[in-house]
Amino acid sequence: MYDRQNVLDEATDLFWRQGYEATSLDDVLRVTGFNRHSLYKEFGGKDGLYLEVLRNYEHTFNGCIGGPLRSEHGGLDAIRTMFEVRMPPDLAGKGCLMTNTLNERESVPAEACDHAGAFTDQLRDALQHAIGVAQAQGDIPMHKDRIALATYVVYVIQGLGTMSKRGITRTEAQLIKDQTLTFLQA
Repeated sequence: MYDRQNVLDEATDLFWRQGYEATSLDDVLRVTGFNRHSLYKEFGGKDGLYLEVLRNYEHTFNGCIGGPLRSEHGGLDAIRTMFEVRMPPDLAGKGCLMTNTLNERESVPAEACDHAGAFTDQLRDALQHAIGVAQAQGDIPMHKDRIALATYVVYVIQGLGTMSKRGITRTEAQLIKDQTLTFLQA
């Protein structure tokens, strides 16, 4: 018997560090402890495992970021928290697993790329909601376009994640966060 969550956590870390294309089937088998037959039986192979990793990542994300962004009380604090939660993986050079998937769109299975795209759309929608709450609370001016602001913040987050692969300092990440929050409130 195996611990499914542990397998997903280990596989997530592997794909997150190495990327989909650079992760071989042997790497997957080593980290998960499966043999080929078991991997195909449980997940349908590397592609199926990767899709499950993305679903698990989304579930975790929704628990710590998505829920607060969609809350009736979240507003600007939820957006600030999103940046705080995102910064440790970015500072570690890992970025966002969904953004990494989109950046590898030529290599990842089409279904995984579609899933990452849908996740990005959900993030934008959650940000629109949080911006609307922040506007109602008086933290973001009402005349600002929620859709444009949410799209802007998604692009900032994705850019931060992509640039983290190059290396980003805590000071740089903090400046990006602070400037984005200032822009939202101005």
